[in-house]
Amino acid sequence: MTSIQSINRFLEQKTLAVAGVSRKETKFGNILFKELTGKGFTVYPVNPAMETYKGKVCYPNVTTLPEGVTGLVIVTSPSQTLKLIKEGEARGIRDFWVQQGAESRQAMDHAVQSQSNIIFKECLMMFAPPVRSIHGFHRFFKKLFGKFPG
Repeated sequence: MTSIQSINRFLEQKTLAVAGVSRKETKFGNILFKELTGKGFTVYPVNPAMETYKGKVCYPNVTTLPEGVTGLVIVTSPSQTLKLIKEGEARGIRDFWVQQGAESRQAMDHAVQSQSNIIFKECLMMFAPPVRSIHGFHRFFKKLFGKFPG
């Protein structure tokens, strides 16, 4: 289970990349990108099939991200997750948030042996302050039922 210390460590990163932005506006990677940007994070989009996203350069992979990116949010298919984590680790990223639905057994097994901070099974929007709307509601119930990370 992810600890609140791991979550807080991730949230200390102010320059993030989101792997999994999409041309489809309703995809969760896009929602996360917009929300994180609005919350004061510097956010870089990653998608090998796009050259730009919201007027910004869209990076084809993690290895081409600019220096200074210290955290990676993964909102891709599970088959891509381990590759993205390994690419990030190879370039010095040590903080990863694997959004629900992007988890893979291989990535979770890797996390056990990794020196990186890799968060699984939590929704970033329930923790990136300020927590608003439905995410605040979910956070409340998660605490109420004892499912909130300790």
